[in-house]
Amino acid sequence: MRPVTLLAVVALLAAVFAAGAVAQTPSSGHRIPGHTKRQAELNVLHAVRVFRRWGVPFLDRKTNTIRTNTTVACAGVARGTKPLRFASFVCTARYQTFRVRLRYIAFTGNGFGMKRLTR
Repeated sequence: MRPVTLLAVVALLAAVFAAGAVAQTPSSGHRIPGHTKRQAELNVLHAVRVFRRWGVPFLDRKTNTIRTNTTVACAGVARGTKPLRFASFVCTARYQTFRVRLRYIAFTGNGFGMKRLTR
């Protein structure tokens, strides 16, 4: 009689753990992307290929790097998904008097996309 109760207890515990694992997964099946302001600004500064394609003057064509004193400021758009995390930002990249406004869109897995808003 004892092995039957032990088997029943093990089966009950397995069912409880399985139900708990299913309850923790999101209902939609995927994560909502969210980047912080700092992460968005750093990603914009590292997007050399995008700036080369846009032909902006704060890219040093000889060394293929962003020039010194180029700044980026981003602001989150709409409501954040988590505290201080947003799925989209409006950013301004500045070098001396030249400015580029762009929309930064966060993807899952630390990916992102950028779209130029002004010429």
